[in-house]
Amino acid sequence: MGHDPDIVRTLTGFFGAERVLAGTDWPILAVLNGHELRQSLAQAGLNEREAGLVAGGNARRLLGCGTIKRRLLNRPR
Repeated sequence: MGHDPDIVRTLTGFFGAERVLAGTDWPILAVLNGHELRQSLAQAGLNEREAGLVAGGNARRLLGCGTIKRRLLNRPR
């Protein structure tokens, strides 16, 4: 996706923030750092919830990271 606010705005507007992942084109392009990502998401007009989804929430959901954590927290001791 890169970090161009216009591209972020277009993708989230068309697909919805629930279906967009932040990423890099490393090693082709420079690695995107957290500050630049937050700045780009804010410039794209995403609210806090949408930015959280794009910045990592969607990836965690797709990879099942939240499910694993819930399973670990809820398993019998």
